[in-house]
Amino acid sequence: PAPKLGSYGQSGGLQGPEVLIATYAFAFQIFCDFAGYSNIARGLSKCMGFEIMVNFRLPYFVQNPSEFWQRWHISLSSWLRDYLYVPLGGNRNGKAKTVRNLMVTMALGGLWHGASWTFIVWGIYHGFLLVFYRFLLFVRPSEKIKGTLKARIFAFAQIVLFFHLVCAGWIFFRAQTFGQASDMLQAVLFNWNAQNITTALDLLPDLFFFTWFLISVQVYQYCTKDLMAVFRANIFLRVTFYYICAILLIIYGDTGANEFIYFQF
Repeated sequence: PAPKLGSYGQSGGLQGPEVLIATYAFAFQIFCDFAGYSNIARGLSKCMGFEIMVNFRLPYFVQNPSEFWQRWHISLSSWLRDYLYVPLGGNRNGKAKTVRNLMVTMALGGLWHGASWTFIVWGIYHGFLLVFYRFLLFVRPSEKIKGTLKARIFAFAQIVLFFHLVCAGWIFFRAQTFGQASDMLQAVLFNWNAQNITTALDLLPDLFFFTWFLISVQVYQYCTKDLMAVFRANIFLRVTFYYICAILLIIYGDTGANEFIYFQF
């Protein structure tokens, strides 16, 4: 669970390291929440003979914003592309109009989540990422190093960098007001000292404990390039996977009636 972040809007109420760890925690929470209930819907639909599209394809393992929106909330991003971006003109009428179309599409995509400036800013933020990637940042490995260790290191660095860019956007998505988001960003950028770093380090074991299994499965899926890799694995790996899932459900399963986060959108 994400640590408490103090009193929003109060000077000194937020500690940079704690906000950073809470942001990581929220990134995993919203992915598990949304991807989890999307997979439940797919499974129930398949039992009734309907095939629903995969909605998430390892979105935290991408190297750029374009790839992210091909793998995160695919049903929404496909709808935005087909019914907003393309009808507006897409990328067919020059750079200026392409930038306009991207920004309008992503701003409306943010507004779709709720009538709040935080969602609109979140959408605009991702619009800027798409624009910068498309027109300004063409950082790609040289053809000479493709398939080498340098290329793999370059790809890993891009994945880490873009994951943090996505996390920065989650601050706006999670905040209840623009002022809260501003306070959290200021804390992450400026409010660091030896004491709050030590306090935050005490939270890292909790974050690791609640995410290691998800990360392990996702890394395995990424390495095998197969979302169903665990279910195609040998019997030993599958039994281990099922056993860990059962133990985690028994110990940490929530028997209450909490709604999924994304039900509010």
